[in-house]
Formats: sequence, structure tokens, C-alpha cells
Amino acid sequence: MPSMIRTRKQESSGRSVMIRSVLCTAGVGILIEAATLSAAAAICLHYNISGVLLTVCAFAACAAASLLTGMIAGKMMRKSGMLYGAVCAALTCILPLLLCIVLHKSVGAGFALAAALHVLCGAIGGIISVNMRRRRKYR
Repeated sequence: MPSMIRTRKQESSGRSVMIRSVLCTAGVGILIEAATLSAAAAICLHYNISGVLLTVCAFAACAAASLLTGMIAGKMMRKSGMLYGAVCAALTCILPLLLCIVLHKSVGAGFALAAALHVLCGAIGGIISVNMRRRRKYR
């Protein structure tokens, strides 16, 4: 029976591992998002894309980055993929928020749409990664 009782040290250790995993995954997600946004910008410059299509490319890059972030979070935690994917993707909204503030001096409806897209794609990525089969090596 005594082995079933958890001490405060064990609980705080579990929380710190969870928080560290979420922050590390969010940091990787920000790097992935910066890379996908850079690639989207390079493609848009190469093909001389402007206007509405430029916005669509930016949203697609953010969605892909959030999906990957959610998948990484789900794989790391191995449970509650939707929750951890959404949290990590919400933390990756920091990069677009800073870009909106620096470039436009305000945050508009476009950012609200981008934030909702981040959270939704992160949750979907978390669900996908938790429900994927594990690969086994057969000998």
C-alpha cells in the first residue's frame, strides 16, 4: 500500500517534466513556424505572389507548423494529445503576435483567425500522433 501514495516531490517532479516538455515542444514549434514562414515567403517572392494569395500562403505555413508541433507534443506526452497539441500550438502564436505588433502596431481580426487556426491544427496534430500506430521492428 505505501507504494501507491505519491509524495509532493513526485507530483512536482511530474509537473516539471510536463511543463518542460511543453515548453521545449513550443520552442521547436516556433522554429518550425519560422522555417515554414520563410519558405512560404521565398516561394511568394519567386513567383511574384501578392494580395490575398500571400495571406493564404502565410496561413497554410502556420497551419503546417502547428500541425507538426501538435504531432511532436502528442508523441512526447503519449496521452492527451489534443490538449498538449493545442497548448503547444497556442504558445507558438507568440511569433505571429510579435510580427503583428512590430509590423502593424496593432492586432486585428487576421491574428484572431491565425490564433484559432494554430490551436485547431495543433489539437488535430496531437490527436493524429497519439492515435498513430507504433512501428515495430520484426526480426
